[in-house]
Amino acid sequence: MFIPFIEAIFNIFGFDRSLAPAVLSGFFETTIGCQLASNADAPLMQRVIMISSIIAWSGLSVHFQVMSMISDTEIKMTPYVIARFLHAILAGFVCYVMLKMPVGSFETLVVPAFAMSPQGTAESWLYVFKISTQVFVLLFILIVFAAVIVNLVKSLNIIGFKVVKK
Repeated sequence: MFIPFIEAIFNIFGFDRSLAPAVLSGFFETTIGCQLASNADAPLMQRVIMISSIIAWSGLSVHFQVMSMISDTEIKMTPYVIARFLHAILAGFVCYVMLKMPVGSFETLVVPAFAMSPQGTAESWLYVFKISTQVFVLLFILIVFAAVIVNLVKSLNIIGFKVVKK
């Protein structure tokens, strides 16, 4: 029932339709969704992006566990679910960006546990650290920029945000 809807969304974004059952299963349970995504007949990059997003979402089974843990508190569940949803989208996006980076092969991203001194080549762990730091700084700047914009919109009261002062 939901799979045709998911397939339609995937067609818009250019994802393989074979990932739809994985996303539906991953919506409920992380492990099964990741298993289905890893076995799907889709390009490796799409499978990795979906797995990354499914892990970031955590599945409704985890959400219900969290709900049971906070049931006797005043903590609201809505911010948690929204954060998980945004985390899933950002995880997929970051995964896409990292996989699109101009690296010779993914073997160059493997960092030995006991690496010796850094070398100045594209295969050194220092190069991998440099690239990942640049991606982190870029994403951090984007998040800070978005936070500033949201704060300005709230302070100008443009979209009907109400500032409640105690």
